[in-house]
Amino acid sequence: MQEIRSRNKKWQHDQDQRPGAGNKGSKYTSNKTHYSPTDPDARISVKPGKARKLNYMSQLSVDMSHHVITDIRAYHADKKDSQYLEDITTRLKKRLHKQGLLWRNCVADTGYSSGENLKAYKAIFHLTELIKEVQKDLRIMKNKIAGFAHRTR
Repeated sequence: MQEIRSRNKKWQHDQDQRPGAGNKGSKYTSNKTHYSPTDPDARISVKPGKARKLNYMSQLSVDMSHHVITDIRAYHADKKDSQYLEDITTRLKKRLHKQGLLWRNCVADTGYSSGENLKAYKAIFHLTELIKEVQKDLRIMKNKIAGFAHRTR
């Protein structure tokens, strides 16, 4: 227990020495004012409606046709999903190519959307056609859900 107390005391002292600790806004949780003494690679993550805390960001890619995980990686949690898309796709394309597999399209939630990503991937993945296909699938799913809800009442 003494070792833990000593480590926590040192950590508290070191916090005052970190860059930005003397700033007026340092009472706010940020990567300039907080770090984990046991895991210095963890970063403060910010998500609306949730407390800021030290985390990693997990990114998972799945072959939707076969329900197989094709890529998973932990990133620092101090960036947005959209800022990791290029790394994810570059790494995944190489892996699929080595296995002789063809990557035909990419589906991602709105967290990955940005002007830069849309511009870069529009031509590669024929996003116009893909968006139309996804909208059609969403309409089908919505109708199935509505029918299920109607039957359970």
